[in-house]
Amino acid sequence: MLGYMDFVYILHFLFVGPLLIYIGYYKDKVPTQLFNLLIFLGAIVLLYHLYKFIQSIYYKSKVKVV
Repeated sequence: MLGYMDFVYILHFLFVGPLLIYIGYYKDKVPTQLFNLLIFLGAIVLLYHLYKFIQSIYYKSKVKVV
C-alpha cells in the first residue's frame, strides 16, 4: 500500500518536475538565466523525488510493510 509520502513523491516526479522543465524549455519571454534555472530546478526535483519514491518502495519490500 502506498503511503502519503509515496503520493507526494509520485506527484513531484510525474507533474511538478516535468512542469518546471516544460516552463523552462518553452517559455520564450523569460531571461536566459531564469530559463536555465527552471530547467535545472525541474530536473533536480524530478530526480530527487523519483529517488525517494524508489527508496521508499525498496524499504517497504525489505521490511514487508503491508
